[in-house]
Amino acid sequence: MLKPEVTRDDTATLGWNLGWKLDAVGREGDTPLRDLWSKGATSITYLEDPVVQLGYFVVRGPDAAVVAQDVRSALAVCSGEEALELLKRADSRDAKVRAIYLVALTAPFEQNDLVVDAFRRIARDAEVDARHALLVGIGYNGSWPALRELAEAVQREDPEPVVRRDAGLLLEGLNLLDDE
Repeated sequence: MLKPEVTRDDTATLGWNLGWKLDAVGREGDTPLRDLWSKGATSITYLEDPVVQLGYFVVRGPDAAVVAQDVRSALAVCSGEEALELLKRADSRDAKVRAIYLVALTAPFEQNDLVVDAFRRIARDAEVDARHALLVGIGYNGSWPALRELAEAVQREDPEPVVRRDAGLLLEGLNLLDDE
C-alpha cells in the first residue's frame, strides 16, 4: 500500500529505473486507473482505486517477492503492521474507515490471524460506516475462510438491516468468484 505522498509519476519512474516493461497505460478518468508492467513472467499492476481512494501495486508471478521488496525500498509504503496499529488507534469514523482499507490492502495473500482478529473487533464496532468498510475490506481478502465466516455472521447478526443486506451481497459476489 502506497502512502498518499507517492504519485503515479513516482511509480512510473520506479518502473523505468528498474527496467520493468510497460505493457499498458491507464487513461486519466479510467476507473480504476491502472498501469500494467511486467518483469519477465511477473506482472506488476499499479492501481488508483476509487473505492478505497488509495494507490497500490498488485504483483504476481515468480519474482513477486523481489519486485515487492524493490517497491518497499524505493517508495513510501504502509506496512501491514502500521495499518493494524492505525486501526487499533483509530477513534473517529473517518480514521476507522481509512485504517480498515489499509489493513485490507496490506494483508498477506494467506489468512492472517492478526487481521482476522482486527476485523472481528470492527464487526462489533458501534460505527455503522466502519462495519460497512469492513465489508469492503473482506471483499479484498474474500478467499480467507475466517473472513467469509465473519461476513456470514455480519449478515445474520448486524443490528443494521442495510449492513446485513450488504453482507449478503458481498457473499453473493464472493460465491460468484468461486464459481469461475
